[in-house]
Amino acid sequence: PQAPMEHSIFSKLEYLEMTGFSCDEDVARECCSALKRLRSLKINFDYLPREWAITLGSAPFPCPCLESLSVTHLQGSILRNVLSKRQSAGLPRLGRLDMIGGNKLLAESDEEWLEHNVRRFMFHQIPTYEDSDDEGCELCSCRSDRRQIHVVQYDRG
Repeated sequence: PQAPMEHSIFSKLEYLEMTGFSCDEDVARECCSALKRLRSLKINFDYLPREWAITLGSAPFPCPCLESLSVTHLQGSILRNVLSKRQSAGLPRLGRLDMIGGNKLLAESDEEWLEHNVRRFMFHQIPTYEDSDDEGCELCSCRSDRRQIHVVQYDRG
């Protein structure tokens, strides 16, 4: 038998992409607490519970070195709340945030806040049937049968 590890395997990670890991908030908190060196995190909330977002915005704040965050299908209000709590606790603002999903995920007030509180914010809009009508989607008039991704980018030096 092998001796137990002193540190979690998560403690050495600098980049993590999560697309499916069902767990409760306690497990999410335990995993995140070990991510001391993590600089880049990509989470697809189609396949992960919202507890991962809640954990990122709860003290003691995990991932203190986080510079880049990419989220798929997470409401802008949740993301704004998480980042606001992290900034209020003295953690540095993100250098890059990629948000991927339909336009119903991002209210105008949340978009404005993210634009001003993240150095580089990109919203990748994926039109859905509900986002378009017979005339096409509101961004480029594409038809819903031709799936396209629209990117809205904000750069703040």
